[in-house]
Amino acid sequence: MIALAVGLGATRYRLYIVHTASMEPTIPIRSAVVVDLGPVQVGEVISFYSHNGLVTHRLIAINPDGSYRTKGDANTTADVSSVPARDVVGHVVLAPRNAGAWLYYLKTPTGMGSLLCLALAAAIFVGPGRSVRRRHTAPLPATRSSHRPQHARRKATGAHSGSPRRTRPGGTLARARPARTPASVGRRPQHRTG
Repeated sequence: MIALAVGLGATRYRLYIVHTASMEPTIPIRSAVVVDLGPVQVGEVISFYSHNGLVTHRLIAINPDGSYRTKGDANTTADVSSVPARDVVGHVVLAPRNAGAWLYYLKTPTGMGSLLCLALAAAIFVGPGRSVRRRHTAPLPATRSSHRPQHARRKATGAHSGSPRRTRPGGTLARARPARTPASVGRRPQHRTG
């Protein structure tokens, strides 16, 4: 079974995509295989390099010279060539079905575009403001007059919408007179006669 490497960086694991049916039904075509770079044992499914590229088959025996005998689960006979120990990548620890098809799709320009659109949609949906915690600010200290309701402050100061008013004797309201300026002091109001 030939696989296409996807690579997991500097970890002890490698990820490959399966393109042939030689390991079916254990590992179907279009599966992904995660390969541990550690030592291998008889009975494990291993990945190794051959003249056909990267192959994933079951290790069925170790030859006296230290090379490995392998066989695909779907094949009736063992592989013709033995595998030198230096060509072994490692053993398969995980083989999710159809995951390889998704990985292969994401490597194409269309798949990369789809992934980018999905990331942009998620960024718009979540938004930058939702990921930042809001800081709570302490309220300003209250002044003495702010404890009274608005209408009580208006009554006490005589403030009202419109022009200012003052109270007449007897409790009725009268319109306040304009303040006298120095120029108007000493002048008598002129009366018109008709």
